[in-house]
Amino acid sequence: MNIKSNQQFELLNLWQIFDFGKRGFRIPNYQRGYSWETEQRRDLIKDIEYIIESGYSYRHYTGTIVATYNSNESNKRETLTFDIVDGQQRLTTLIILLSTIIHQSAEDELNKNIRKTFIADGEETGNSVRKFITGLEQDDIFKKIVIHGQAYDGNIKTKSDKNLTNAFEEFENWLKMSSHNIEDIKKCVLKHLGFLLYAPKKDSEIGIMFEVINNRGKSLSQLEKIKNYLIYFSEKNNVSDLKNTVLEKWPYILSRLNNVGYTSNEDEDRFLRNCWIVFEDTNKSKSYHPYEQLKYNYPPDERKHHHKLAKFVHFISSAALTYERIFGKANDLSHLEQLYLNRIRFSPQNASVIPLIIALYERIVDKTFRESLLDVIEKLNFRYYGVGIANRSDSGQGTLFMMAHKLYNKYGSILEETGEYIDEKWLHFNLINFVNKRANDNTFVHNLTLEKDESGDFYRWHGLKYFLMRYEEYLRGDRGESVQYDKIMANRDPRYPNDFFHREHIWALSEFKYVKEEDEPIYHKRRIGNFFLLKEAQNIKMSNHPVHIKVKKYWEDRKNDPNTLMIREMNEFYEQATNYECKVNKWQRKTSKYWRNINIRFLDMREEKLINAALEIWRLPGLSNNYKKIEIDFFVNSNVIYRPTKE
Repeated sequence: MNIKSNQQFELLNLWQIFDFGKRGFRIPNYQRGYSWETEQRRDLIKDIEYIIESGYSYRHYTGTIVATYNSNESNKRETLTFDIVDGQQRLTTLIILLSTIIHQSAEDELNKNIRKTFIADGEETGNSVRKFITGLEQDDIFKKIVIHGQAYDGNIKTKSDKNLTNAFEEFENWLKMSSHNIEDIKKCVLKHLGFLLYAPKKDSEIGIMFEVINNRGKSLSQLEKIKNYLIYFSEKNNVSDLKNTVLEKWPYILSRLNNVGYTSNEDEDRFLRNCWIVFEDTNKSKSYHPYEQLKYNYPPDERKHHHKLAKFVHFISSAALTYERIFGKANDLSHLEQLYLNRIRFSPQNASVIPLIIALYERIVDKTFRESLLDVIEKLNFRYYGVGIANRSDSGQGTLFMMAHKLYNKYGSILEETGEYIDEKWLHFNLINFVNKRANDNTFVHNLTLEKDESGDFYRWHGLKYFLMRYEEYLRGDRGESVQYDKIMANRDPRYPNDFFHREHIWALSEFKYVKEEDEPIYHKRRIGNFFLLKEAQNIKMSNHPVHIKVKKYWEDRKNDPNTLMIREMNEFYEQATNYECKVNKWQRKTSKYWRNINIRFLDMREEKLINAALEIWRLPGLSNNYKKIEIDFFVNSNVIYRPTKE
């Protein structure tokens, strides 16, 4: 099929683009899924309305269609089929709109002709020939929406699926509510939207256009670009196995990522970066550009790479399953595996250990080993990243990334350069060694306390809520009560505001009724011992009351309004602090200093309990210089307020 050269520069309407039914279009599987969202569809609707209101005085330029003749498909069908290289988003949208129009208007000869030209011909004889075919990943949804004119009620697996169903619903609503006659809309779409049509003939030219198109327009995620490249590689080199692997695995990859809420380009890029680190290269700067690196390492002219590329597809599919495990969406885990993964997921920072978890599930089959290693990974992650020991100049990521890379690529073998045997014990040893060097007990405790001249504020610590949640879990352990991580760590839900858990000050920032600012309460209000978790309703009632009143009220309300256990133990701490001060200093009057000392003693006791619990919660056997416990005393003549007791 030759497209006349003058058509490259003439604005064609939709009838002409489809050559009045003689030409059909197919979206190749290497192309991205349907990505237009409400904003782009609204722009199209505005263009249509403007053309109608202007009296159809011109043909509106709508975009360029770049397509290549597909001789294989054309031989199978009664129409000449072209693969769309560029413009598939516009054409897909317009076909959905035309389908919605004919399903909402009376059947007549024009509607029958529209259906035969743009959707399917030969339906009345049972020999249908599709005129517009999407990629395999979403053709089932497309057929139900376009051919049958029905809203899709099946499982929405990807963001492309969601975009398709949204398009159908939005066009249905617009046609019902529009002030414009449906026949006018039909006329505008068919005759007054203008396109440039270009069909390159040379394979080399198609390859160049593939690269240009893949890097312009509505931005693609690197995951989408890599899928496009893999299909392009397989078709260029006639490697059907690679192509079939991509077509088989890609729906699973997208479905699994969609299942954990990874639907944005940024989400997919983060996922792919972790995959690249484990599978191919630990270089951090290169890991941000896996698409470019893949093309560089496995160029399209070197057919020999197809086995490694197929292996990569299998790997990222498996890694997507690991993401489901991390996000609590898989059902193949033991209780302890899921517990440790939940803890990692809710940690304030976990990016540095995700590659380790991917590699672990790729190579370690024994669940007992996995449980043990996940426990160590969670503790390492919180001790080093969660409490903020890591810094930009020495984040430790490179070391952990290299562990993940070696575990995946060298598992069960001996490294020539070091003589190390890579297995579960190797990983465990290196993880413990990492903590020994970077997050030992002294460093850990130091980062959970404030020195007297320190300006930090634990309220600004991103890990505070997670830390307090784990402390609540620690308190409930003896009672056999479990903690619902997702409920405590959730953001405020406007439907259930009273169930939202706050990080709250015990000694309120604005409370100066009993102790004036010049008596130095500001430092104590920033200490970790001054924070606890409670529900919204309690916070509203008591937020700015003095400490002794708040503690008493929480204690009185504990039965009527169940809350966190940490609230209940505060009354005991405050009584102990009061008794200690009255016994040692024999106060005659309740002066400002009296309240100041009691509040500080109270925070000392509570902070000591919190940090000793942290040492127990995140304890790792095999660390050197372990602390059995620490004592907190602000009143000692030292800038540092804690004293350790070594084992």
